[in-house]
Amino acid sequence: MPDRYDELRREWIHNHWAWSEIQRARVEKLDIQIRRRYAEAVLAAPSRRDDLPRNPLAARGHSSSIGQVEWAGFWVMLVFIPVGWLAGKGIYRLLVSLVPGVLRSYPIVALLWYALVPGVLVPLLYDPGPGLGSKVVAPWLAAQMGAALLVAGMYGIVEGWLAVPGALHFWPTNPPPLQMNAVDAAEVLGADDVTGPPLIPPAPAPDLGGMTPPMRNEVRRR
Repeated sequence: MPDRYDELRREWIHNHWAWSEIQRARVEKLDIQIRRRYAEAVLAAPSRRDDLPRNPLAARGHSSSIGQVEWAGFWVMLVFIPVGWLAGKGIYRLLVSLVPGVLRSYPIVALLWYALVPGVLVPLLYDPGPGLGSKVVAPWLAAQMGAALLVAGMYGIVEGWLAVPGALHFWPTNPPPLQMNAVDAAEVLGADDVTGPPLIPPAPAPDLGGMTPPMRNEVRRR
């Protein structure tokens, strides 16, 4: 499995999860990915006995106050923005698959700004009709577009992409590969030495011996 800055993201989530069980589950999933990647490269691989992350939110109990808050947020998103939630998750997975080949980080800023566009344009351009569908269903569907981009941007935050350099740039694309011809390479790296070996080997340098400076007493006698 490709390494998409798993260790950086895992450290960021671990430092910012507070008491969230959802974030704790994300840390455990990243731990499993890191251990399995090490197991493919190292003979003495870490044990996989710990590769058991906690259950998803729907399968966990919510007796604590934090669990109740997360459970309420789950139902709010499921009722009001189910299409936007699923579409946002799909957008997140698509953009993550482009890292680090096309994108050097996850475009959090662009997604959050684009999420404001439907919320601004719909009230300005849409004139609802007298029916229930035009007053409720059509705005609800339009809200799913903005929710999809908002959810995709929020997934970038909770998945720890703020720890990756470039995440706060508007669209963190990788720079194009440097195009260099032979002349530019010679100016930067220096020209190749194409001088061939001599036909006649040079004579060895003569041994001139050592030069010992005269003693001070001999200099005074003279």
